[in-house]
Amino acid sequence: MKDEKKLLDEKEFQKLSNPSVDLEKEKKEKKEKLYICYKNIVDVLREYIDMEEKYYRIVALWIIGTYSHQSFITYPYLFINATKGSGKTRLLKIIRFFAKDGEMLNSITEAVLFRTTGTLCIDEFEGIGRKGNESLRELLNSAYKKGTKVKRMKQKKTIEGVIQVVEEFDVYRPIAIANIWGMESVL
Repeated sequence: MKDEKKLLDEKEFQKLSNPSVDLEKEKKEKKEKLYICYKNIVDVLREYIDMEEKYYRIVALWIIGTYSHQSFITYPYLFINATKGSGKTRLLKIIRFFAKDGEMLNSITEAVLFRTTGTLCIDEFEGIGRKGNESLRELLNSAYKKGTKVKRMKQKKTIEGVIQVVEEFDVYRPIAIANIWGMESVL
């Protein structure tokens, strides 16, 4: 039998059933803590990255969103496009540090995209338009949407011998991409 997902865990249920718990106060405290996190991320970005003021807020909110991206049907890519030496890699390193399960790569294959989880920061991503990257482009064209699956065959040893079984991977995840030359219009 599959383990069914509970709407509330025991601790949360007890809070709701206990009239002495001030849920509004708790909600306000959480909102204040989240705002402090937001301000701290913006402050770090301002300290280490030079960009237009509006982008500090966008990047900070995107980073915070990586912790709850599963609550959304889609989660946008964060695309950083600037000239050589402008701080793209530094920005990706900061994003990787603050984002949920952040990881940074300079080169990616389609297998890495669907076999790993967490926030993915891809640097030096100029080669996506090259011939031979069609499958990776197709995955990236859909990895921002919840429910996108990739199926691959895998060999499994059994008593009767080796059989082929289907493995299913979820490609939905937060992705930040940086490069100099830009992206094709589809991405």
